[in-house]
Amino acid sequence: YFGFAEYWVPNPVHYRVDLWDQVEPGLAPATWDDVLRAAPRLKALGRPVGIALSPDDDSSFSLFSLMAAFGSQLQDEQGGVTINSPATVEAVKMVAAIYRTGMSEEVFHWDSSSNNRALATGQSSLVLNTISAIRGAEDQDRNLAASVRLAPALAGPHARHEPAVQMANQL
Repeated sequence: YFGFAEYWVPNPVHYRVDLWDQVEPGLAPATWDDVLRAAPRLKALGRPVGIALSPDDDSSFSLFSLMAAFGSQLQDEQGGVTINSPATVEAVKMVAAIYRTGMSEEVFHWDSSSNNRALATGQSSLVLNTISAIRGAEDQDRNLAASVRLAPALAGPHARHEPAVQMANQL
């Protein structure tokens, strides 16, 4: 079977430059280490990092990006399972550290629109989502949306990888 994507949507980083500048002027989230460094201070401001960790598509997109940034993958080219690797362990350590220091428990219960709401209501300092997150913020609060910047996928020690939100049909 061959699959052809019906559409492709990027999944960029959305972050509040006003909050990130309070933490460290000029700091922008370019790497997972940047997020880890800023997360405790953002949470202390009452604006935690918002990366979905629930059984939802948004979580999958974010975590696949994290895994790839650390050189982890689910399977190899022959279809063999490869997730049990040192790279996966390092990726899990990173997301656990970000959660412990800079996120709230809510991320375990998020649905596909929770990160949009967290950004649009000013609750989160950073979310990983499709372009709908910034569009929702623009519709709800233009002043808040003016402080939101987009950045490419976060880099890790292995790469910078942005998973694409896709829908494909089997032929």
